[in-house]
Amino acid sequence: EEMTDLLLIAGYLGKVTQAPGIFYGVYKGSGVPPAVRDSAHIIALGWEGNNPMIAALAEKKAILMSREGMKTIRGVLERRAETQPPQSFWSRLFGKRAEAQEDTSKYRDILRYLDTGKVGIVEQAISPWSRSHTVLVFYGDNPENRRIAVKALYDPAKLHAFGGNLVFVSPEGEVRFLDLASKVRFGHIPPNRWLRLWFLQRVYLLPLLILLLLLLLYITARATILRIKRRRISPEEELPEPEEYV
Repeated sequence: EEMTDLLLIAGYLGKVTQAPGIFYGVYKGSGVPPAVRDSAHIIALGWEGNNPMIAALAEKKAILMSREGMKTIRGVLERRAETQPPQSFWSRLFGKRAEAQEDTSKYRDILRYLDTGKVGIVEQAISPWSRSHTVLVFYGDNPENRRIAVKALYDPAKLHAFGGNLVFVSPEGEVRFLDLASKVRFGHIPPNRWLRLWFLQRVYLLPLLILLLLLLLYITARATILRIKRRRISPEEELPEPEEYV
């Protein structure tokens, strides 16, 4: 089951990156070499009870979806579901109260998913072993729940609904998200990785950028040389003013 889900994720990554191939290592949770763990992005499937990698992430408090974290998440959901969100001046002026009601219903929906026990959950966080890498966890204490989360990647409508750092997907395909961490959100790529990826996807622009850089250097050097020449001209070398004719 886990291998099938990994193949689905690999296919999705190849689709969105348009890469000729995706090369990644597959390890059991307890068999990830420290050198790999400390220098790579991590995709983990399962939950802390059957995946030592997820248990290690929960122990380091790098992720929210854990036994202890679940209590906190439920508390946040219950408070937000009962609390009317604050209305802005413009919302009160134009009577946009329906938007506020919709916001609170999102939290009630997530509580309903959790109560039924049938929900796919995805979380993205910063790796505790490397601040420039991320962790993507597909939760599921059974294959059905995990598969719900994995298959959501292939539906553009569901994928576009991803947000925050925690996503909940119902068996019917409803997507709700929570933003409970300011460190990393879905779609977030560290700046150095984003810049590298941007150049790799636009290799054809490299010669143009080099040409532009050389042109700027030429213009700067020429302006500097002309400025130096003007400073070296003495007053005696300046041309006399034209005489007036009677």
